[in-house]
Amino acid sequence: LAYHSLLDVFLKDSGLYFSNLDFSVTHPPGINRLKANILGDGISYKMAKTGRLHAALTDSAGIINFDLSTDQTFLNAGHESSFNLSGYFTNRSTLTSFSVYDALGRDLYQLEVAGKVDSNQIVLEIPSREIILNREQWKMESADVLSIDLENLTLIPSFQMNRDSASMHISALHQDQDITYTLGLNQFELGSLLGPDLITGRPDGTFTGSIGFSTSKDNKREIATGLLIRDIRYFGQDISDIRLNGSFSMGSSDEYSIDLNAYMDSSSFQIKGHRNEQGDRAIDASFSHFPLISIQPFTKAYLSELGGFASGKFNVSALKGREQAQGELNFEDARLKVKLLNSSFRIPSQRIVLTNESVLFRNFTVLDTLN
Repeated sequence: LAYHSLLDVFLKDSGLYFSNLDFSVTHPPGINRLKANILGDGISYKMAKTGRLHAALTDSAGIINFDLSTDQTFLNAGHESSFNLSGYFTNRSTLTSFSVYDALGRDLYQLEVAGKVDSNQIVLEIPSREIILNREQWKMESADVLSIDLENLTLIPSFQMNRDSASMHISALHQDQDITYTLGLNQFELGSLLGPDLITGRPDGTFTGSIGFSTSKDNKREIATGLLIRDIRYFGQDISDIRLNGSFSMGSSDEYSIDLNAYMDSSSFQIKGHRNEQGDRAIDASFSHFPLISIQPFTKAYLSELGGFASGKFNVSALKGREQAQGELNFEDARLKVKLLNSSFRIPSQRIVLTNESVLFRNFTVLDTLN
C-alpha cells in the first residue's frame, strides 16, 4: 500500500503518514500456525518518525511470539535511534524485551521483564536485576517488580533500583481495605531516565523525597508529597532549587481539600482550599517575590529581557451557588521587551486589583526607555 493523496481524506488530521506499507498473513494448510507481518517505510506520526518498521506475530500451538523493530527513528526531532520490542506469551508465562540503540549501535535503554500467571495472581520480575536507562546502568535490589491480585484486582509493586548514590523505589502498604502507594526518590536525576531530546525545553533536575497515593475503603483518595528538586535546568536556563510540600484529598461525594506549598529562594507559593458535599468551595492562593525571568522560556516568542518580581493573592469561592472572586497582583520594578514593537518597558511598583466584575488599574504606569 503506497500513500496516495486520497488517503488525506481519512488520515490528514490524524498526523499519520507513510511511504509504503505491506501486510501479509500466512496460515499453512494442516499446520496449527498463523503468522502475520507488517513492513513499512517512511512512517511518521506526530513527533515520531521512522525510516523502516518491521512487525511480526506468530501464533503456534498456543504460544504467541512477537517482534517489532524500527530503524532510523527520531522522537521529537532528536537524535537517530533504533527500537526493538520482542517476546512471547503462553498460558502461564511471558517474557518481553525492550531495547533502544543509538546510531552507532550503543545501548540507550535495555529492559527485560518476565511474567508468571496462576489462578490468583500475575507476578512480574526482571530476571537479570539490571536495567539500562538513558545509557546509565541501574541495579535492582531484587528481581521482583509487581504482582497483580486477580481476585481483588489490586496492584502490589515491590521495586527498588540503585546507581551510585541515587535510588528509586515503589512500594505498597495494605491495611484492611486501605492501600498506600509510595514513590521514593534519592538524588534521582531526571536526565538518567529520559534523554534531553525527548521533552521540549530539555528539562533536568535532581529529585529527593517522596510522593504517596492512598485509597481507603470509604473511597477516599489522597495524594501527599514532599520533594526537593535541585540543579534544575529548563530551556537552557538554570532555576533555583524548589521545595514542594502538599496534600490533596477527595471523597466519594466530590468533596476535596488541598494544601500546597512551594519555595524557591526568596519566593513562595501557597494554595489552600476545600469543597464540601453541598458544593460550597473556597480556594486561597498567594505567591511572593516571584522572579519574572523564570517565565521567559514560555514567552520567548513575544517577550524578552524579563526582570523584576511579582507578588499576588487571590480568593475564589462559591456559597450556595453564588460565585465570588477577588485578588491583587503587585509588580516590583518589572521589566520586559516586546519583540513585536522592538521596545523595552518598565513597570515600577504597581498594583492591579481584581474584583468580581472588574479589573482595576489605579494610577497604573508603564514607562518606556525615556521614562
